[in-house]
Amino acid sequence: MQSATCFPRDNYTKTLGLTILITILDILSDILIASIPILILKKSQMKLSQKMSLALFLCLSIVMALFALARCAGIKDGSDIDYMWEMYWQYMEGCIACIMASITPFRTLFTSLLSRSSREKAGPPSNTFIEHILKRRKKANSQDWIEMNDQQSLPRPPGALLSGLRTFRLCVLVAILSIFGPLNTTMDSIPNERPPNCDEDVIESLIDLETGFPSVSTSFHHEIFAQAIDEKYGGSLRRCASLACQNVNVYGYGSSTDYQKTFANYPIAKLGDVANFVTGKPGSKTEIIHNFDGLVEAGQMLLVLGRPGSGCSTLLKTLAGQTDGFEVSQKSVINYQGIPMKTMHSEFRGECTYHAESDVHFPHLTVGQTLELPAQARAPRLVLNSNEIKRAAYARESKDATLLALNLSSAVDTKIGNEFVQGVSGGQRKRASIAEIMVGDSPFQCWDNSTRGLDSANAFEFLKALRESTRKKGSIAIVTLYQASQDMYDTFDKITLLYEGHQVFFGNPWDAKDYFVKLGFICAERTTTGNFLTSITNPVARITAEETSARFLRSSRDFADTWDRSKQKQHLLKEIKVYHEKFPVSSTELAQFRTIRRAQKQLLIRRGSPYTVDIFKQIRICVVRGIQVIRNDFAPPISNIIGNVIMSVILGSMFFNMSETTDSFFGRSVLLFFTILLNTFLGAFEGVALWEKRAVVEKHFRLALYHPAAEAISSLLCDLPNKFLLTLGFNLPFYFMANLRRTPTAFFTFYLFAFVGLVTGSMIFRTIGAMSRTLTSSIAPGAIFILMLVIYSGFVIPVTDMHPWLRWFAYIDPVSYAFESLMINEACSETQLTFCYSAAEYIPLQGSKGEVLLFPRGHIAIGADPTDEESEIIHERYPGVQERKNMEEFEAIMEYPPPSPDANVSFLWKDITYDISTSQGPKRILNGIQGWIQPGSLTVVMGCSGAGKTTLLNVLAKRAPQGVIGGEAVIGAQHKGEHSFARKVGYAQQNDIHLSTSTVREALELSAQLRQSRRFSTIERKAYVDEIVRILDMAAFVDAIIGIPGEGLNVEQRKKVTIGVELAARPDLLTFLDEPTSGLDSNTAWAICTLLRRLANGGQAILCTIHQPSGDLFQMFDRLLLLAEDGRQIYFGDIGYQSSTLIEYFERHGARKCRDHENPAEWLLEITSAEGHAAVLDWSNIWQRSREKQKNDQQLENFKDSLENPSVPMEHNTDGETEFATDFLTQLKLLTKRNIVHDWRMPSYLYSKFFLALGGAFLNGVSFWHSQNNIQGVQNQIFSAFLIMTLYGSIVQLIIPQYFENRELYEIRERPSKLYSWPAFILSNFIAEIPWQTIMAVLIFIAWYFPIGFSLHMTQEDVNSRSALVFLFIWSFMMWSLTFSQMVVTALPSAALGVNIASLLHSLSLIFCGVLVPPSALPHFWIWMVRVTPLTYFVGGIISTGIGNSEISCSSKELVSFRPPTGLTCQEYLAEYMSYAGGNLLDPTAQDTCQLCPASSTDALLSALGIFYSERWRNFGISLVFSVFNVLGTLLLYWLFRLPKRTGRSNSSK
Repeated sequence: MQSATCFPRDNYTKTLGLTILITILDILSDILIASIPILILKKSQMKLSQKMSLALFLCLSIVMALFALARCAGIKDGSDIDYMWEMYWQYMEGCIACIMASITPFRTLFTSLLSRSSREKAGPPSNTFIEHILKRRKKANSQDWIEMNDQQSLPRPPGALLSGLRTFRLCVLVAILSIFGPLNTTMDSIPNERPPNCDEDVIESLIDLETGFPSVSTSFHHEIFAQAIDEKYGGSLRRCASLACQNVNVYGYGSSTDYQKTFANYPIAKLGDVANFVTGKPGSKTEIIHNFDGLVEAGQMLLVLGRPGSGCSTLLKTLAGQTDGFEVSQKSVINYQGIPMKTMHSEFRGECTYHAESDVHFPHLTVGQTLELPAQARAPRLVLNSNEIKRAAYARESKDATLLALNLSSAVDTKIGNEFVQGVSGGQRKRASIAEIMVGDSPFQCWDNSTRGLDSANAFEFLKALRESTRKKGSIAIVTLYQASQDMYDTFDKITLLYEGHQVFFGNPWDAKDYFVKLGFICAERTTTGNFLTSITNPVARITAEETSARFLRSSRDFADTWDRSKQKQHLLKEIKVYHEKFPVSSTELAQFRTIRRAQKQLLIRRGSPYTVDIFKQIRICVVRGIQVIRNDFAPPISNIIGNVIMSVILGSMFFNMSETTDSFFGRSVLLFFTILLNTFLGAFEGVALWEKRAVVEKHFRLALYHPAAEAISSLLCDLPNKFLLTLGFNLPFYFMANLRRTPTAFFTFYLFAFVGLVTGSMIFRTIGAMSRTLTSSIAPGAIFILMLVIYSGFVIPVTDMHPWLRWFAYIDPVSYAFESLMINEACSETQLTFCYSAAEYIPLQGSKGEVLLFPRGHIAIGADPTDEESEIIHERYPGVQERKNMEEFEAIMEYPPPSPDANVSFLWKDITYDISTSQGPKRILNGIQGWIQPGSLTVVMGCSGAGKTTLLNVLAKRAPQGVIGGEAVIGAQHKGEHSFARKVGYAQQNDIHLSTSTVREALELSAQLRQSRRFSTIERKAYVDEIVRILDMAAFVDAIIGIPGEGLNVEQRKKVTIGVELAARPDLLTFLDEPTSGLDSNTAWAICTLLRRLANGGQAILCTIHQPSGDLFQMFDRLLLLAEDGRQIYFGDIGYQSSTLIEYFERHGARKCRDHENPAEWLLEITSAEGHAAVLDWSNIWQRSREKQKNDQQLENFKDSLENPSVPMEHNTDGETEFATDFLTQLKLLTKRNIVHDWRMPSYLYSKFFLALGGAFLNGVSFWHSQNNIQGVQNQIFSAFLIMTLYGSIVQLIIPQYFENRELYEIRERPSKLYSWPAFILSNFIAEIPWQTIMAVLIFIAWYFPIGFSLHMTQEDVNSRSALVFLFIWSFMMWSLTFSQMVVTALPSAALGVNIASLLHSLSLIFCGVLVPPSALPHFWIWMVRVTPLTYFVGGIISTGIGNSEISCSSKELVSFRPPTGLTCQEYLAEYMSYAGGNLLDPTAQDTCQLCPASSTDALLSALGIFYSERWRNFGISLVFSVFNVLGTLLLYWLFRLPKRTGRSNSSK
């Protein structure tokens, strides 16, 4: 392959000589620059850090200059020269400039030099060659030229100049080059030739030559702009792609443990996994893809058709290299145009992308910010040379063009959001996901049902953009579509059809229909080709002709055998053989592709790396992204900082203005220990926030945007300002309030250790989180690690008392080193290190006062047959599938009340408006919407993405989260009541949100039990659920766990469950459905719409939104409400037979004719969209002036009058008189059962809690093993009980996310449906957790109580009662931990914020519980805090019960020895002292040496801490009161902050 960059031989020697000369001069300039400050600073006293910086600067200069010379020795062509210069500048100048900028003398020196140079310089150099370097080149015609990668023959320095160094270097080089004669050419002698196939006019129309940026002139600007870039390079960087695959077989492994893991069977499942690993038997082999063959040439698009579960997603993942969870057979052959499969998926991972059906983003980022990172991470090193567009400008323009191409410009500053964070619409979020892939410009793209959630017009526009991109760039696209219109189908070059993993066709789109028609299959009238092909794979949907071979084709194996014998298959195999001969694996094409990627990648990247930018650039763009996330969601960091400032002030006031005598020695040690402890453990609560972004990071890793390590580093850098403010806000107030050493040196030393401690702790816990697969599994190891850091810090247990089996941990404990350093800093001057080291050793002694279908075990899937990876190991066959053909055979099973004979409508709305507040001011989402719903009618709401379809449904269903609603909504008199409307409507949301651990039957039965009218018995409700299961054809998976996407039900099954849950409620008035067919294949969508049609025929009123209806589906609806992009109404009225009424209206008002075989729905969206041919027409104004609108206005008034004043009195319906269908106790019973089962089916959650309790308690007990009843032993036992209380910091990280997840489900889906009351929700969560908290208390008691040795010092009479009371205190503490955690998070918007605030409040409780600071040592103002702190009673109760009322025997080192006065015994001498101070003499009669034990009983020591044995039962009662208070507080806080306020209305709504 000829290189894209070529050098005339006569210029090679000149360039090489120039390079060597400049390098030598560069070395001299380095020495000169380094010598100047040395001479300046020679007479001053330089510090060691300055000397080391200068030495490092000189070494880097010399080493990098030698590296540049070495590169010159190996130069072969111009590309190597350019490579050498890029490497040289990026390595040396970047390193040196950073060092220079960090040293004040250098910065001052260069500032003065540059300012002087700018004053003295009269004007720019006049040399034409210098102009060539510093300006853009113009077009020229000379043939004697030098072309380099950047199309300039000399190096130019990179962008921004750090501390003026690069400007200085450039001035030196320009001065030298001005006198270098041989290359002093004119501008006209350096041409800018274009490739022969380049359309000059097209390029100039797209690129603004004045600004160098593209001009916006087309909606597909992104694709044409990318084409212009390629043509500017003469095609040298165009990465063509093609694919040939043969005998591709994909399989997975299953076993008998493919059932829902519960707390009971989880150990068995893990033992089975271990046994399979040891024996090398992974399980039964399950075939997913069978012998797939295919060929996709460069510039082509392949459409993969098949029903959900047929293997479409698995095929795309296999071709894109994402084979986690399954394996590809070794005999499979996949040739990426000469590139081996392994190489493509490793070295070129970012060139082969897969876009999943689900959208995963940072919800708080805006759409524009979401696209910034992929645009910058995939921007090539080489850019438009003639205009010198830099990489940053290229990335910005590429992002803007993509936004414009996908019609996202209006949403660029709107949060992208998710199911729980309000943001853009679902369609806009899907387009943002598409843009994220398109901006990366990969040549091999796999799109898995990526049009889900898009309206048909936008979906078609996306495919046209993809079509244009592949054609112009020579790339390929493999796409799966479940509902492909005929226009979409005709866009593709190749089609393949999969049937249960078997390939049954591959070829041209126009041949596919003929192939199956010749076999004897009949294509129904007005059925698109895509729907016809998909129906072939459905046994009950395909139609066969009489006396044809098609009648004998039944199984997927039969279809595959027929395909293997066809001439089309033989022709395909011949084409594949020719392809392999043309592009053999590891051929020159691989070397060419590597050359192109090398030209695109930055120069610091290793050759085999899949990334485009180096690690430093990756870190930078991740830092920018991280800052944007923080800026868009300020609540957690701000609340954390404010909370720590408050805590600091409180802490400082507790130790206010300590004296500088030895009396404050212990107080200072306690304060410093608690300080370093909090600083280190503040990072322990970052786990929740860290896991929120893990899915996004993994997605970006697969797209080769950045390395996960770059995200980890950037996360640390982004948190540094927050951590800096956090440590400053926490350490500054109390440091000076407590009168710690008030000198600059001492304070900044203290602050340095505090800051480093915080960063160190953060990294430790991030590492633990990174090593864990789930959030819950990372908490228990982190908690145990925290406990070890505390125990072996040297403060809690003196070094001499540490047990040898864990003594080693003190040597790797960062808290130990930080605490020791802070003690030295506080107590010592620089000349007293020896004394201070001994003091640090002594003071702690005195201070010792971490899509599989799942079935519950015992349930068997009906017709289970393992197949596709989308359902992973077990995927349900539907032998009883009743779809399109036989839906009519169902009898009407739902008894709906007949419509009123005098009222033709059941619900109407008039002049509906909806306004929300934005940063730019009020914004109107809906404007003047009107319409009605009649019983027995099926009304559809349509419009382009972002038109407000879902918003309209939310407003009509009274579920709008915020904003001001205007207009009227009227229902019939029989349905009026305070709670009637919400009780009598069903709302199937677009997002399928369910409790992940429930089975389908459990979800349906819960909805039926809690929402159906009381006139139905429990038996009738369950029978009704069985009918819903039958009519929705869910019998095969009705006992399956709903799960999460990828492990549980697939998209189709989840959508059926969503609809079934609403139908199970028997809605009397109206059913809303938001996108009921999204994500479904055409046959299943037909089945859903047929079901809706039947429900409507039975008298049900239905209003739904649909994005991509086919022509057949569109005909099922009676009436259409069409919205414009600005939220105004375009049409409301009948659709008519064959859409005649609708078509006649729009054609009469100027729309183009609708062709006979055109889908009316797609035609409608095309003519009314902003990109449509008739976009110049203002359809909203046309509708307002139309006679249809005037007729509707009159009908609305008549309907409104008939609803409000019925001529015949309506039967009073009492269902709406109560807010909920069931009483409170029934709700509480059902919810508690559901929550207990939910926890039981989450073994990771329960085992994490139990491992935390068992591990933390056992480590605590072993570390304080059998503490003696001496003074130090008593202190150790007190601290041991205190450390039990610190387990809350980890328990809260388990409880709050679990509770928050339940709250989100309740508030998003269950509360608006009036499923149950909010008190039932709160109390059921409390009750369901009680068993697990009780088990934790038992584990803590067993693992801690006996090792600590409490019972060794009790009498036989009271050991049982006192042991039981200790257990009750531990149990009460577990109850308090549960109730307090849920109370704190109840009023907060996020789980991470709840964890932070709860942890801060718990830290305050630790301070005031009386262990670290005795009540007598506290300022009088804070005594009330001791009394209201729950931990005061927990610690006091446990300690008084465990060691109270016991004698003390001092150890030898605790005895006080002295000589009594002559003639007096020790007893006589100390009688008066011991009468009030207590104590015990070892020998009272001794006259020579007295040995006094300062304390005679534990009560004397405990009384100093405010702990009394007699108050143990009182403390237990008070501890229970705190838990009750927390429950009541939770109810109050939820009522104040979480109950929805009434949405504002500008007019009355009836």
